[in-house]
Amino acid sequence: MQDTTKQEERLQFLIDCLHTFQQRMKKDEGIEISFDEDLEGVCTEINSYYWHFISMIKEEKNLMNKNGEDSPTNANIYKIISATEYSIIRLQPIQGNQSRELNARLAFFVSLYFYYHWFSDEVIEKSDFLENPNLKEIWEKFAEDRLTWLMNFDETNSFPFFLNSQVWMLFDIITRGNKAIQ
Repeated sequence: MQDTTKQEERLQFLIDCLHTFQQRMKKDEGIEISFDEDLEGVCTEINSYYWHFISMIKEEKNLMNKNGEDSPTNANIYKIISATEYSIIRLQPIQGNQSRELNARLAFFVSLYFYYHWFSDEVIEKSDFLENPNLKEIWEKFAEDRLTWLMNFDETNSFPFFLNSQVWMLFDIITRGNKAIQ
């Protein structure tokens, strides 16, 4: 698959994500989300920044593909999520009151959306996950810490891209168990 096809697919995926985020925020919390430009324009900007950022990373390091093999052209899902989070936090597409918190929530939402889409057949159902008191507590703490980190991260400094990727790998191990390490 050519990069342009991946870029187009990622753009459409981002449009779907951000649209869903807008709908859920309005329905669940009564918050109208407005971006600094139209939805497609925001997604195009995030997508462009993502591809620029990932190309810089590829030049500096060899990335691994889904099977863990070295590949100078592929990023695994954890690195995709990490770069996407950074792109959203760096661009801050939501303006206005509580924009820092809302952008953090958007980045986390998009990350989870990517994660669940990528492993849709393998992820423990969220309802099953949250019915277990121990896992529910882990999830709530992870979500709280994640949002706090995203809200307070200074995007003008260097971004801990690989460390952030490892956070998502650990999340994967918790949610998919043994399937994550096979």
